Amino acid sequence: MRSEIDAALLDHYLKTTFDYFNINQDVEYGIYGCETNEMVYCNYIQKNKPQQEITLIELPKFEGLDYYFTVTFPHFAIVSLNNMPMWIVTSIVLIIVVLFILYALFIVFTQKSITGVQRDFINNMTHEFKTPISTISVIQQVISDPEIVKTPQRLNTYTKIIGDEIGRLNEQVEKILNITRLEKGK
Repeated sequence: MRSEIDAALLDHYLKTTFDYFNINQDVEYGIYGCETNEMVYCNYIQKNKPQQEITLIELPKFEGLDYYFTVTFPHFAIVSLNNMPMWIVTSIVLIIVVLFILYALFIVFTQKSITGVQRDFINNMTHEFKTPISTISVIQQVISDPEIVKTPQRLNTYTKIIGDEIGRLNEQVEKILNITRLEKGK
């Protein structure tokens, strides 16, 4: 059973719906009769710009349909994933994923390199500090012997060694401070 199309009611519903959703674009809509192969009704809702000529497009026919209802926005290009070939969408997503993976790998390798440098630095500094401390510790045990006072030549040798080792410790501390200053300078 076919019913008549109430054009005034259709206009009312479309205008109300577009106003509700705050659509401020010119709208062209129409009803195409499949049996007669012509537009049964069409209208143009002008919002912002002067009305242009209505263009009709050839619609395909499907079995069992009496009418088509179309709505177009003539001054607003709608870009959607349906309008883009799938290979473009897939390529864009793939490029984003590859760039993310490359960035993540860059960060991981940079962190690994920094960790390796830190580990080597700590190992070297530990060795450089332990050697003078061990030497000073041994000399302290020797000097604590009351008999050492009887051999002043030996006492002078040990005090010279202690002075050299303290100098080595000071050098290492200065190197660490210089490295810290260089890092802050960057």
